[in-house]
Amino acid sequence: MLLSTYIGLIVRPVHTIQQIVDDRPLGLGLLTLLIVAIANGIVTFGLGIDTATFEEFADEEIDIGIGFIVIGALLFVAFVAIELGFFSVIVHLISKLFGGDGAYTGMLAGLMMLSILSLIPLVPSLLDVLATGIGEAAEGETSPFEAISAIVSLVVFIWTIILGIILIRENYPLTTGMAALSGIASFFAALVVGVILFILLIIVLIAIVLGLGIATG
Repeated sequence: MLLSTYIGLIVRPVHTIQQIVDDRPLGLGLLTLLIVAIANGIVTFGLGIDTATFEEFADEEIDIGIGFIVIGALLFVAFVAIELGFFSVIVHLISKLFGGDGAYTGMLAGLMMLSILSLIPLVPSLLDVLATGIGEAAEGETSPFEAISAIVSLVVFIWTIILGIILIRENYPLTTGMAALSGIASFFAALVVGVILFILLIIVLIAIVLGLGIATG
């Protein structure tokens, strides 16, 4: 089911998204995030990682291996799941305001399943690794695969936006126009909320630092 769902997002997007909305596969969504995280880690490892950046914060040499990739993948899944959960809340509330009537879990599961598309631009990078050798793709002259990856990334980005609109339309349900409007409004709302939360975090950190300074002064 999982592989057929991934393929369906490309060849049968509307039917596949309708199935996702009906089934609300949160577990498969989390598994998808894990697959994306591990695949990114493996490709990044193949392209070569400068461990000096990590070793600045450690007392000993960092061993970039499978354990590092797995831990990084789990942290990635946790972070992205929270991020998508936050964005799904905003989409859910705005879609409700626009007259939609759907389940929050359907939206969240859909967004997590759509994350598999982010692996498509990695294919040119993987071909670059295979062509130049592991650990050498990040060095030397610019590879032609980089231009291919940029084009593929743009196409995937546009397709993901289209699928996101279809997801909103099918989950709530709304007209295509209202779903697009809901998606745009949700993006800007999430941006504003994110900026506000960031500012509040900075204020809190400054207050803590000043408080510690006064206490030790």
